Parts: sequence; structure tokens; C-alpha cells
Amino acid sequence: MSLLFTVNYFPNNSMNWIFISGLVIIASLLIKWYKALVEYSYIKAMVANIPGPPARYTLLGNLDMIWNNCNVEQNPADYFFKSMAHLYRKEGIFKCRNANRVMVLIFNQDLAQDFLKCNVNIEKAFEYQLLYDWLGKGLLINDSAHLWRERRKLLTPAFHQKILTEFVPIFNEKTDILMKCLADCVDIKGINICDLVFPTALDIITESGMGIKINAQQNENQDYIHAIQQMGKCLLDRVFNPMLWSNVIFYMTSSGKQFKRNLNISHELTRRVINDRKDYLLQNKGNVCSDSDCKPSKRKRLAFLDLLLENHFNDNSLTLEDI
Repeated sequence: MSLLFTVNYFPNNSMNWIFISGLVIIASLLIKWYKALVEYSYIKAMVANIPGPPARYTLLGNLDMIWNNCNVEQNPADYFFKSMAHLYRKEGIFKCRNANRVMVLIFNQDLAQDFLKCNVNIEKAFEYQLLYDWLGKGLLINDSAHLWRERRKLLTPAFHQKILTEFVPIFNEKTDILMKCLADCVDIKGINICDLVFPTALDIITESGMGIKINAQQNENQDYIHAIQQMGKCLLDRVFNPMLWSNVIFYMTSSGKQFKRNLNISHELTRRVINDRKDYLLQNKGNVCSDSDCKPSKRKRLAFLDLLLENHFNDNSLTLEDI
């Protein structure tokens, strides 16, 4: 009799737990849906006065306008943004919808200045999460306000005016190379200025920030440059394809596999530079003067990477992966 009672009891108990679990799941989904609806209504009201193209499809937003430009020579998303920037050039700002997400794009310097000066809106949007595998959770795309302020305080000394002035010769040297490249293009009917500006910016950033010369303008380290360009294009396509937002799905596609290959090329060079610079600083400890009060004859340029490594030596909580 006791065995019969036990057999009959547990199925009923299991059904009760299934029923309760189902109610909890449904309630959680309803709460989540309600919060999303409230947030969407708030954002919609907040950007109501910002101009932008209307969305023909509720679920897609303005994605159809991007996908319809797949036959153009340049990137469809890039073509869409340039078209909208031309259309709303007087306003200097426009909004569009990326599926269920509202994006506001600013290309007016006064509006951009007001926004960038604000220290309240420092939490990054969802789209920045797609950059984690490439750039990590650094200062640029950090989604933690506390960690952002901590890292910002850490990096402030590297952007002191006296320190930045020391890198002016690098800026001048790379700009002179750019001017020569432009002079060679005088007789050419048309050029894409980005093809010249990108290597220049890369040369300046790597030498002033990392203390190395990659000579991108002299067509050296082309594998690294090509990898960065391809990853940028791949990420732009991914941002406007909700089906690729999931890492699991994305890395199963040909685009994701190509991104992974380029990511390995990029990180391989970065890790080599960091390890080489770390070994150099350890071997020459005390010979690199970072004090802005040092005499010019004794002071050497303290690259941005050197500052990070010095903090790594003093505080192991800042790992090489963080750098």
C-alpha cells in the first residue's frame, strides 16, 4: 500500500513542478517583454524629433534599405550611411532602425562635441559587443562604467600635452610621406582618399602608441593591414545582419571563419609587439624616463604601450590580455 502511494504521489508532484516552472517562465518572459516595450517607447519618444527615413517593415526597420543596395560597388551599409548623410546634411544628424534597435548617427562637429563632452552616456550599445573578440573590453568599447572610469584615470597621463608634443615629429614624418603619395596621384583622375589616409593613421598610431614602425605607407606588413581592413568590413556587415549577432552562428559561416583567420593575424602581431616591448623594458629598466620634467637630452619618448606595461609591472591586475 505504501509502495502504491509512492508511485501515485510522485507523478502528481512532478506535474505540479512542471506547472509552476511553466508559470515562472511565462511570467519572466512577460516581464522581459514589458521592460523592452517600456524601453522602446521611451527611446521612441526621446528620438521623435530627430529626422530619419521611415521604416516600411516593423521587424526589419531600415535594414531593407541597406540590403537593397547589395549590387553597388561599395559596402551596402557604407553606401546607405553616405546617402543619408547627404540627405540630412543640413541637420547633421539622423536616425535609423537596425531591426528593433534605434541608431542615431551624428556627423555635425558641434553636435558631436556636445555629445562627446558628456560624461554620463558612457555605457556602450549592443553593437559594441561584436567587437569584443577583436578589441577586448578596453576603454573604447567597455560596457562597465566603473571600469571605464578606472581605465580612463590610468590612461590620462599618456595624453598630457607635454607628452603628446614629443610625438609631433612622428606626425610630421608620416604626413610628409602622405604628401608625397598625394603628389604621385596628381595626374590620376580620381582616387579613394581613404586608401591613403588609413595607412598614414596606422603608421602614426602604431609608432606613437606602441613604439614600433610598420611602414604601412611603404606597403610593408600588408598581411596585417589587409586583415584589419577585412575585419572592419566583416563587422560592418555583421552589425546589419541580426542573424549573425550570435557568435555561435557567426563563426559557423564563411564570413565568420574569414574573420577568425584575420583576427589571428592581427593578434599575432599585437602579442609579438607587446612581448618584445615588455622584454625591452625589463632589460632596460630605469633607462626610460617618463617624467615630463626630465631634461630633453635624457628623456625618451614614452609610448602609450610603455605606460600600460609599467602599470602591468606595478599591478598584475592589469594583465597582458587587458593591454
